Amino acid sequence: WGALAKSMDLPQAFEGCPFNRNCKRDAHTVDTLRASPASKFYLVHGDGIIGSSGSPPSFRTQSSNTFLSRSTLTPSKRLIHFTTLDLEKIGIATETSEKTYLLGSAALTTDYPAYHFVIDISHMDANTTLTNLKSNIPGTEFELLGGRTVLTTLHPLELAIAGYAISLASWHQQSAFLGSTGEATDVIDAGGKRQTANNPAGRVYPNPRPAVIMLIVSPDGQSCLLGRSKRFRNMKGMYSCLAGFMDISESVEEAVRRETLEEANVQVGHVRLMGSQPWPIGRGGACEVMIGCIGQATSNDITVDPKEMEDVQWFPRETVREMLQRSLKTNVPGDELIVPGPWAIAHHLIYAWAIQGQTPLSTNESASAPLKVRSVWTHLASALAGATIVWILLNRPRL
Repeated sequence: WGALAKSMDLPQAFEGCPFNRNCKRDAHTVDTLRASPASKFYLVHGDGIIGSSGSPPSFRTQSSNTFLSRSTLTPSKRLIHFTTLDLEKIGIATETSEKTYLLGSAALTTDYPAYHFVIDISHMDANTTLTNLKSNIPGTEFELLGGRTVLTTLHPLELAIAGYAISLASWHQQSAFLGSTGEATDVIDAGGKRQTANNPAGRVYPNPRPAVIMLIVSPDGQSCLLGRSKRFRNMKGMYSCLAGFMDISESVEEAVRRETLEEANVQVGHVRLMGSQPWPIGRGGACEVMIGCIGQATSNDITVDPKEMEDVQWFPRETVREMLQRSLKTNVPGDELIVPGPWAIAHHLIYAWAIQGQTPLSTNESASAPLKVRSVWTHLASALAGATIVWILLNRPRL
C-alpha cells in the first residue's frame, strides 16, 4: 500500500492557497497596489483562467511539509500572472478596471512575493484576448484553463490559486444586484464585499454553499455505501461517497442522515465529522464547501431514488481497497470499478475507513463498546460525582 499511502500526502484540490487574505484593503493602499509594477494579475474568463503549457515554478515554501515538492508531481499546465505593463499592451488598465479584485498578499511562500489580483475579463472575447496576448507577449502559448481539467493538470498550489480567483470573480458576477431589492451593488474593500450605493445595510459577502459528503459504513462495519451519480455517465466504473447540500436550520449530522435516506433509503445513526474541502467549481459557478463525514448505518436494505442517483451499492472493504489502488492510475478501463483520486475529499474519507480503519465512532471511543452501554456508564459516573459533592456539603465543618 506504499503508493496509496503516499497519495494521502497530496493536499486536497483547491486547499492551501498561499495568499494572506487579511492584508490592507483601504482605498489608498489598493489604488497604489493596482498601479504598482510589482503587483501580479490573473485573468479569469467565465469558469476559466489564463495559463499555458509547461512546468510551474519550484514552489519553495517556508515549511517543507506544507506542500509537495515539484518532484512528486507532473503537472502539465501552469498559471500565468501578468504585470501592469503586460496588461497595458492588450488594453487593460489595472488602475481603472471595475472588475479587478484583490486576492491577497503572498506571505506563505517565497515564490509569490507581491500582492495578487484577479481581473474578470468575461465581457471580452476569449479568443481575441488570447490572440492579443500571443502577439504582444511572445514566447508563451497562452490558453484558457477551465472546468475540471485543472484538477489534474495544475500543481496543487496553483490549483488553489486558480480556484480562489475563479470563484471570487464568479461571486461578483452573481452578486451585481441585491437579491432582496434588485438594487445594483458596488465593489468595496477591493473586492472583499459588495454594497448598494445608498443603503449601507445592503451589504453582501462571498459565502460558499455548504454541502455534506459522507462515507456510510454498514451496521457490521465490513462494507461501505458508494453511489454512482448521473454526472458519472462517461465513467461507468466510477463510484463515490453520497453527498448533498445542507438545508436551512439543519445540522451537519442531520444533513448526512437526510441525504442518505433520500438517495438510498438507508437509515444512519452515529455521524462523525472528518474534515472539509473547498469546491470552487460547484454547480452554477457557485463555490461550495464539502464537509466530510463518516456515518454508521442502522439498516442494510437499499432503495435507490432514480431522480437522485443512478446506482448505490454496499462494497466490501477488500473491493474498496482495489478501487482505491486503481484511482492512482492514469489509464483505467471505463468499466473497472474505481473511486475519485486523492484530489477529492471522497478519496480521503474512503481511505480513512478502508485502509486506516477509521469508524464513525470518535477516536476516544472503543468500536467494540455499544453506544448505549457507554451512555449508561457516563450517567453512573455523573451521578456518583454529584452524590460525592452533596456528601461533602452535608458533612463540612460548621463555623
